[in-house]
Amino acid sequence: MKALDMKNLKITVKKNMNYRGIIYFILIFLFIFNYAESTIAQDNIEAKADTTKNLSHKEKKAEKKQLNKEALKGQHFEITSFLTLAHMNSRISITGPNGVLGASISLEKFLGFKNNVAVPAFKLKYAFTRRSSIYAEYYNIYRSVKHDGNKEFEFGDIIVPKDIGTIKIYFNTDIWSVGYRYTLINAVKADLSFFFNIFFLRVGTGIDIDKENITKDYAFTAPLPSFGYNFSYEMAKNLYFGASMSFFILELGDFGGFINNTNLSVYYETTKWLKLGLGINYFNLQVNTSEARFKTDIEYSYFGPNIFTGFVF
Repeated sequence: MKALDMKNLKITVKKNMNYRGIIYFILIFLFIFNYAESTIAQDNIEAKADTTKNLSHKEKKAEKKQLNKEALKGQHFEITSFLTLAHMNSRISITGPNGVLGASISLEKFLGFKNNVAVPAFKLKYAFTRRSSIYAEYYNIYRSVKHDGNKEFEFGDIIVPKDIGTIKIYFNTDIWSVGYRYTLINAVKADLSFFFNIFFLRVGTGIDIDKENITKDYAFTAPLPSFGYNFSYEMAKNLYFGASMSFFILELGDFGGFINNTNLSVYYETTKWLKLGLGINYFNLQVNTSEARFKTDIEYSYFGPNIFTGFVF
């Protein structure tokens, strides 16, 4: 175990809202739209049927219901599991009463947290029409490191004495997301959907010292709205390119947040009910919040490849 140099704990964190995500969003969307525009004509079957048949409103409604039923047969649910090998970059600052800085740390550079972390994630989607669906996803990042404390230091509102022995410092993150997705283009080879969702972010950090039986936690839960798109394009038979991005900036009173979650992937439909894929995920989160007497500022990002498996039924 490394000796913990407490001088490095007094590092000031500067908020840096990363607006490059806006540029990424525009460029990827233009690329997607170029593909999707060339495939829209392939999915005019329903529109042509409505214009060529003299159907009553009731008959059209029944036909639409039947088309949805046929299209979604065996396709209502989709469960996807992901595993991302993420290269992390994390920073947290805790400010106590009267603006006194209790701890301001880079988890990787100054505390020795591992840069590469395996991040599991799960997603559940339910489609109730060909164009409308709801979904929920969850992923977690649990991290900890142990040090030999050799100097006295402050952590929030407590003082940790020197030569106390082994100190465990942890930083745990749980992220839930729920949302609604609407499919704008549902063509033979291309699919373009827009969605609105809410991230529920649970962040907890603290220290655990067994020798003196000291445990101190700081945690908060923050809801962050987001919007974005999903896109898929069939490059060859059963081989697809996929892209998605969610993005949001919010400043409201004592709370502020920034999200950019971008995914690019290639996947293969081995059967109607199984998808196997490889992708790249970039996630950038910045949050500043006040709870009780403490203010917390977090910069949190990772980038890395992932593998995923999807089950459709």
